[in-house]
Amino acid sequence: TAAVLSQRLDCPFWLNIPLCGFTAAAFGLVFGMTAARIKGFYLAMTTLAAQVIFQFSVLNLPSSWLGGSGGLSLQPARIGSLRLATDAGNYYLALVCAVIMVARACGISRSRFGRAFAAVRDDDVAAGIMGIDVTRTKIAACMVGAFYAGVGGAVWAYSLRYVSVDQFSLLQSVWFIGMLIVGGMGSILGALAGVVVIRGVQETLTSFGPDLAHAFPALGSQLVFAGVSIVLGASIAFFVIVEPRGLVHYWYALRRFANSWPLRY
Repeated sequence: TAAVLSQRLDCPFWLNIPLCGFTAAAFGLVFGMTAARIKGFYLAMTTLAAQVIFQFSVLNLPSSWLGGSGGLSLQPARIGSLRLATDAGNYYLALVCAVIMVARACGISRSRFGRAFAAVRDDDVAAGIMGIDVTRTKIAACMVGAFYAGVGGAVWAYSLRYVSVDQFSLLQSVWFIGMLIVGGMGSILGALAGVVVIRGVQETLTSFGPDLAHAFPALGSQLVFAGVSIVLGASIAFFVIVEPRGLVHYWYALRRFANSWPLRY
């Protein structure tokens, strides 16, 4: 959506980014209606099928529509005569969008809809007994999540100035889920913490990878760089087994201790 609107309609980025969110939300509505009445393994298979359908459709539609296998390019974001074509410009664009979206997420979590989301997440049967429309709430959650993904994809497209179906692989989805597991699911702070930790580990290991390969030539450069995935996979497995509530659980425990110190009661 970002590439098509920018390339063919010359849509300004400040209008393009929210439109990308609404486009993704429309797809979230379609697949949310399908997945609203299922859970567990079948829900995972439905979302996996959605990704396969997306890739298959883009590759088989006429290339003049969505670029096909060749992808699409787009112009950098502009504010008047200022072009956000540098790394610093892309960083500030992503930072502003992240602040706005996190603020909106905090507002949603404190609203009536956010409480309904939490109730359905914890126990959809009990939520239905309390009068919450479980199916409608699940569809709304899919739309909200898709909207956020659409905005993130638009910012990413403006940062790379090129989009291709190969960039949206199943491995990316796995890493996104891993970030949530490490940070802590069901928490905005946990999502942010998971992103910082996983990306920090990735960048650190990638930066020191050549030095390690040079210092330990017996390991081989391929094994050293494969260690990035090994370390990250082990981290995700550790949190799934040892602390499924993620890093944010330690922050909440520390905050409770600070609030109750020195009197436990």
